[in-house]
Amino acid sequence: MNFCVEDIGTTISCDKVEADGYEAKNLLSSSISSLSSDGFMSDRFIGPPVTISLKFPVCIEISHIVLMPKVGRQISSGFTIQSQTSYKVRNACKLL
Repeated sequence: MNFCVEDIGTTISCDKVEADGYEAKNLLSSSISSLSSDGFMSDRFIGPPVTISLKFPVCIEISHIVLMPKVGRQISSGFTIQSQTSYKVRNACKLL
């Protein structure tokens, strides 16, 4: 299942200035049935690294990530992917 969908509460942010029309939010679909084709690019005066963070509404196990590194004539060639899990346990019980 694709969790990169705004409808389910996934959010995305970028730590650098984004090019007009190529914002990080383009990497999210607005609904499960739609896909965005614009892609993401930082503004032309921004150098690497650029950090894009996704926050999912639930804990998920990522099985694969699809990267399409070409937007127009720009092609990215290096990626570092990191993941972090943090969640709060509700109604936790101690076992005696």
